[in-house]
Amino acid sequence: MLEDTVFDSTDKGTLRPNAKPLRKKGDAFNLVKLPDFSWEIPLLKHMSPDDLITLFTMYYAPEIIDNNRENCRYDWLMVIYEALFS
Repeated sequence: MLEDTVFDSTDKGTLRPNAKPLRKKGDAFNLVKLPDFSWEIPLLKHMSPDDLITLFTMYYAPEIIDNNRENCRYDWLMVIYEALFS
């Protein structure tokens, strides 16, 4: 666990700074110091970072798209679904 962080009491999977809550309003913003991290997403050998459809389908299975399609009345969603999974 990072220094000066604690688990959020409302969500045990979330870390928050171990600091007292703010008691006043204002327009100041203090940055939280975070360690450097790699932002690169590892891809399989046959995947290209320029292939947006492949990247999209890595995270959204056909079942999720089906659920969105069934619960949405927009015609454009059907067009996207057919482009992705046909």
